[in-house]
Amino acid sequence: FTEEQRKAIERIRKAAAGGDQLINRILDVEASDVNRKRIQLEPVRLHELLPEIARNFHLEADMKGVILLKGSIPVITLLSDRQLLERAISNLLSNALKFSSPGGRVWLEAGAEPGEVQVKVRDEGPGISPEDQRKIFAQYTRADASPTGGEKSTGLGLFIVQRIMHELQGTVTCRSTPGEGAEFTLHLRT
Repeated sequence: FTEEQRKAIERIRKAAAGGDQLINRILDVEASDVNRKRIQLEPVRLHELLPEIARNFHLEADMKGVILLKGSIPVITLLSDRQLLERAISNLLSNALKFSSPGGRVWLEAGAEPGEVQVKVRDEGPGISPEDQRKIFAQYTRADASPTGGEKSTGLGLFIVQRIMHELQGTVTCRSTPGEGAEFTLHLRT
């Protein structure tokens, strides 16, 4: 293939992946109303799940020139719905990569306190203004910052994360300073 053909193939691949992602997110929103009835609690080993999720995003990170790092991930097992938890973490990682510039770093890490486990996704992106932080979890809401690689944003990712955390009886929080990146934390009861 010529360089031009490779670029065209990559644009087609990104467009197809974006369409697939949009359909999946819309289906997630529709299904989230009945998730409570479908929650399947099982022991989830975060020290195994988080590296697995990170591996799923390494190609995307490499293609964008973003460094995906695993921070501290102690041996933690909690009772949760593995699929829903994986979806929430994947949405946060996808956003972190989407808003990171080439050469930027994204971290995935976990920690525990008495009665709570936290999963954190941090990035060095543009950050989120205090005004946007108050509304980013609303359906179809987009922050002022734009994805750095021309990716599409549906405004559903963080809404879905919040719905999932509600179903798992947990919460999601955001800490950010404009120009200094963002940190999203999933708080899960043990």
